[in-house]
Amino acid sequence: EVVGRADLYRASEGRFRLLAAGDRIGPGDRVVVAGGGRVRLTAPGGAVVVESNGAVGVASGGRLALERGVLRLEASGGPALRVLDSGNDMVTLLRGRATIGLCEVRGTVAGSFETKGAGQATPEAREVTAQRLTVSVADGDVDLDGSLGQRLRATSGQEGGFEVNIRFDAAGA
Repeated sequence: EVVGRADLYRASEGRFRLLAAGDRIGPGDRVVVAGGGRVRLTAPGGAVVVESNGAVGVASGGRLALERGVLRLEASGGPALRVLDSGNDMVTLLRGRATIGLCEVRGTVAGSFETKGAGQATPEAREVTAQRLTVSVADGDVDLDGSLGQRLRATSGQEGGFEVNIRFDAAGA
């Protein structure tokens, strides 16, 4: 199902075109949904809805790669639905329904450095930008596997997430 405008980057063609209902997507392909749009993708393990201003790619092994925005996942009892983020963290919907989001978070890092017997050095505060992967489980079970070996399980009514791609802004570099 395609509501509004959505584009498909076909890896085999090396270009974008309008996404149409019934298009098959495979590894290397990307779906980009415009503002006000929505796309429902079906897979053996269930369905994935890419919300307005979202973008998702297809990785190897049937995994999806969330590039930006929000995905709603619904498991149908087949193979688990798997979604990667840009930091290579993976969300696995084992059963039920969940919402996954990837957004930018800005903040300030400040602190001091102290050495016994020496003075205190206080560096200037630095602005940082990170992406935050969040998962909210409506019902069912979701595994979150972080790229640094973290493992979380969220069940009905719970949330979880990771900070990914933390970078210091130019002034603090």
